[in-house]
Amino acid sequence: MKYKKLLQNFSYLGLLQGVNMIAPLLTYPYLIRILQEEVYGLVIFVSTIVSYFSILINFGFQISATRKIAQNRHRKEKLDEVVASVIMGKMLLLLVSLLLFAVIVFTVPWFSSHMLLCFLSIMACLNDVLLPSWFFQGVEDMKYVTVVNVLGRIVSIFFIFFLIHNSSDYLLVPVINFAGGIVGAFFGIYVMYARYNVRFKPQPFYRVLFYLRESLPIFANFVTAVIKDRTNIIFIGFFLGNKSVAYYDLASKIVTVSLGIFYNISAAVFPNVAQSKDTALFKKVIKFVFLSSIMVYIFFYFFSYDIVLLFGGERMLPAAPVLQILSIMVILSSLSSLVGMPLLINGRYKDFYKSSLRTTVFYLFTVLLLYLFNMISIINIAIMLVITIVFEIISRYRFCSRAGYRYWIYAG
Repeated sequence: MKYKKLLQNFSYLGLLQGVNMIAPLLTYPYLIRILQEEVYGLVIFVSTIVSYFSILINFGFQISATRKIAQNRHRKEKLDEVVASVIMGKMLLLLVSLLLFAVIVFTVPWFSSHMLLCFLSIMACLNDVLLPSWFFQGVEDMKYVTVVNVLGRIVSIFFIFFLIHNSSDYLLVPVINFAGGIVGAFFGIYVMYARYNVRFKPQPFYRVLFYLRESLPIFANFVTAVIKDRTNIIFIGFFLGNKSVAYYDLASKIVTVSLGIFYNISAAVFPNVAQSKDTALFKKVIKFVFLSSIMVYIFFYFFSYDIVLLFGGERMLPAAPVLQILSIMVILSSLSSLVGMPLLINGRYKDFYKSSLRTTVFYLFTVLLLYLFNMISIINIAIMLVITIVFEIISRYRFCSRAGYRYWIYAG
């Protein structure tokens, strides 16, 4: 069957996403009731800050390293070189991140007052160094990505219910998340070593720098992406408080879990299409994602209050209108990731980055307008994000069209 491997990989990713959907269903209602909105919002706020350092450590290797592995999957020596260079590069970036984070914590009073939570949260960045999901995506063996992530999820769920019993246990949340991730990471490294015979061979510094430079445009894109995708949490935390962070996080988490299904389609398709340049398959995927995401959006819109009650209880009902607005992102963000893919497949990283940079500038401009006109509210912030993603889709499509790749998306 022509697409047997692709369908197999998507099945594993579908299983993974199913677990990712069940995990919040099991843990979020418990955590929000035990920790309460204020404390839970604090934990989310700090983890959002840490996520910026996670982006720095991953440095766009999710795309560049996956592409390198896909192109050299049958060359043993090259695989060893790519794996070692990527891990060494991530270790270097981890050290930089720890130094920068320490400076922030010791110099900014708010962070100093929550020092222990901050340093426990930054531990999760070690998982970003060790987790080899990019390797398994490159060799198109998604079952190990699934096993690695599911194993980590199971460990985290078990310890959340076993160890967290009141709001004073909030410091255990980042520790448990780290523990679950590190178990999955070590399992992934073992499989990479045992099944694919990959060996860690230290690389010269100039070669590590070569892989970092090659991934720089993709990293720059991820930086711009994270500004618009995660800065809302920081924005809300500073201006509206931790309770508002909890409301927004609930709506955002529900949408993000659903988006993961469609992002997994992109992840499954990317290595295959990067090699085959099969535009017919790519157009079918876009059509399928568009129609499916519309159905998900309709469901979220009409059942938003029921969903919020299920996850967070009556106290979290202010999140329902936010969910109705953010659920449009299921359609828009899914399309945006696919519309930009022809640029990545064909090595047009700079064009991809330029489109993301323009989107980020647009986002920051809208944030400034909200601030200047004293219009800061959760609803307005959610609407602002939706408008930003519409701008992003238009920008990416225009870059594809200028580069001659419009036929990847639209036959007309």
